[in-house]
Amino acid sequence: MGNEKSGFGGIGGMVQNLVIEVQRYLKGIDFPSNKNKLIEKARENGAPKPIMDILDKLQDREYDSPTDVEREVGKFE
Repeated sequence: MGNEKSGFGGIGGMVQNLVIEVQRYLKGIDFPSNKNKLIEKARENGAPKPIMDILDKLQDREYDSPTDVEREVGKFE
């Protein structure tokens, strides 16, 4: 009983944290924006390698909004 965990965390929580971290390093980007611009902005904002690796996995297309990027990042574990 005392060791029960809340419904938060797990894979869903990790993906949500990842989405938040990616958005943090995309601060200041204008939309629409393509994959290369997302990577460039994250680099300018000092994104660490794990964030850069996620951005590198994005589809090479135009993203219309932060929500559009979030949906794509949410596909990764």
